[in-house]
Amino acid sequence: HAKDGREAIDLAGELKPDVILMDISMPNVNGIEATRVIHREYPGICVIGLSMYEDHERAQTMRDAGASDYKSKGCAPSELISAIRECTLRQ
Repeated sequence: HAKDGREAIDLAGELKPDVILMDISMPNVNGIEATRVIHREYPGICVIGLSMYEDHERAQTMRDAGASDYKSKGCAPSELISAIRECTLRQ
C-alpha cells in the first residue's frame, strides 16, 4: 500500500510484485505517471489502473502509460479478479 505515486514506484522496485492495482488519483506523482515509470523500469510488473470514474479517456491514458487494464472502483469484484488473473497468465 503506497501513500503516493512516488512511493508506489519505490515499492515496485523493492518488492517486485506480479500485479499492482494503481489508483489514478494520487498525490505528488499521479497514478498515470507512476504507471509509466513502473512499466519502463519494471516491464514484468502488470499494472491495473483503478479509478472512481468510468472514463474512456482516462482508461486509454492509463493503457498508453503501460497499464494492462483499467477498472472502475465500482466494478464487480469478479471483474477485478478476472483482470488480475489475465495479467498473471500473460507473464
